[in-house]
Amino acid sequence: SWNPDFIVTTGDNNYPNGTAETIDQNIGQYYQEFIYPYKGKYGNGATTQRFFPSLGNHDWGGNGVKPYLEYFGFRKNQTYYEFVQGPVHFFILDSDRNEPDGVDIKSQQAIWLRKALAASTSSFNIVVFHHAPYSSSRHGSTPYMRWTFKEWGADAVLTGHDHVYER
Repeated sequence: SWNPDFIVTTGDNNYPNGTAETIDQNIGQYYQEFIYPYKGKYGNGATTQRFFPSLGNHDWGGNGVKPYLEYFGFRKNQTYYEFVQGPVHFFILDSDRNEPDGVDIKSQQAIWLRKALAASTSSFNIVVFHHAPYSSSRHGSTPYMRWTFKEWGADAVLTGHDHVYER
């Protein structure tokens, strides 16, 4: 009923273990009208991409990220990427330790983010990923994701994993 223009996720899109057998039931059933290209059984899908997922540890289960990459139509195994919606530039990261390009501040992924944030001309830069750098909840903090986001040009960071709101 909110009728959002698009959806961004903070990971763990496909419970319990990221398999191809569960992905359409867990995601397409509820969000097919935002997914492009959509090839599932719950409707026609969107005419443009309006669903922007990030990977979580549950998405890395099963056969690695193959079901996720195939379902969302990511070419070249995009586990991190960027997109712009109006005045907001989003940077979607993969914070799981399985990320082939690394997850620490000196990783290839971090180097990409630093350069992409520096090149952004948007009014707002939002970084999105799964494992929270700081958390007082069950899973706790993820120190390897304590990158210098503000220094690099990020206005906000959105994360998941602990399934709680915290700021």
